[in-house]
Amino acid sequence: MIENLSLMKDSLNQYQTFLENEREQTIKTQFREFSESLGIASTPEVINTLFQNFEEVTVLLEDKSVKLQDRIIETLNSQFVQQVLTLKTAARESELRRMTSDLSEFIQRIPTADTDAQFIQNLMAKSLKTLATEVALHKELGGTYNEAWINSIQDQANGIFKNF
Repeated sequence: MIENLSLMKDSLNQYQTFLENEREQTIKTQFREFSESLGIASTPEVINTLFQNFEEVTVLLEDKSVKLQDRIIETLNSQFVQQVLTLKTAARESELRRMTSDLSEFIQRIPTADTDAQFIQNLMAKSLKTLATEVALHKELGGTYNEAWINSIQDQANGIFKNF
């Protein structure tokens, strides 16, 4: 009996590892498709870095010890968001708005482990989409349009969430 339970435990552990690997591959494929939809040819190294940075965002979004508005602000300040919004170097304001909106849709589509995590992820995506349409670009906040856009989003998100 105990031997059977041990075998079942091993099988479950193997299945969990399989599911985690499948999730990782699915997300990497989605990253590749997402970057291609933006007109960016991403190398496997870029995809792996994006995935690692996205996993850090996922951990942050699920961290219940951090206040919700702080999780959203920290996500906006994350390497993941900054890297995605700087992949296309010649982007102008309208294209950066579209990229930010597309990023929010991408974040919303990534599957999570539970409904609480999905709720937070959807809230983050909705906040990003709202910022994409509402943010005013302040060119003096960065050397390039990309930097100015990211800094404008962060600056205005800080202003919004400080009032909560």
